[in-house]
Amino acid sequence: VNSSGFGDVKLSALLSTNDNRDWKNHIAFGLSFPTGSIDVRDRTPVSNSSRLGYNMQNGTGTYDSYLLFNNINIFGKIRVGEQIFFKTPISGKNKNSYKYGNDFSFKFWSSYRVIDQISTSLNLNYKYKGKIKGTDDEMNKRMSPAMDSHNHGYQKVNLGIGLNFINHEEFFHNHRLGFEFIIPLYQKYNGIQMADNFSLVAGWQYSF
Repeated sequence: VNSSGFGDVKLSALLSTNDNRDWKNHIAFGLSFPTGSIDVRDRTPVSNSSRLGYNMQNGTGTYDSYLLFNNINIFGKIRVGEQIFFKTPISGKNKNSYKYGNDFSFKFWSSYRVIDQISTSLNLNYKYKGKIKGTDDEMNKRMSPAMDSHNHGYQKVNLGIGLNFINHEEFFHNHRLGFEFIIPLYQKYNGIQMADNFSLVAGWQYSF
């Protein structure tokens, strides 16, 4: 089975609360609008048109508010930062009689500029995803763990090790190529879910 389509639209405002040479922090407020469908269906062994599980729906069906705080301290070639993120549904249960739990994450990271073009990074990240409250009555939890609202939510602690290449030449000026290897240190899931082994993230960024 598969699902496709637009997800929820997010609108946010980013405010700089401090922008000194050695200390920068920002705070962001946002609202997520329920533009993604929560009625996605597909052919399954039991029906030609079954509503798919929670994680295969394109949206949440609720208005969600979120807050982000980001802080960076610079000590020569060393940078240290913290980031806090919190999201919560504010409109109650959606039309299918459920809502997702709160999301919370905290990240502590540090980077070191080895030379002008290369930096290394290390980060520790805690993630919490709350339980689903309520149940979609069209999802038969006896057919698949993905359709059981109790199999949702977790706590994770991940360690990330990164390497970044920053180009200061005129050709591709201010382009950055980054790699990060993420290792799970602690995982606790609600119900039946798939655990993480490791992740490798590659990114190409441009700053201006």
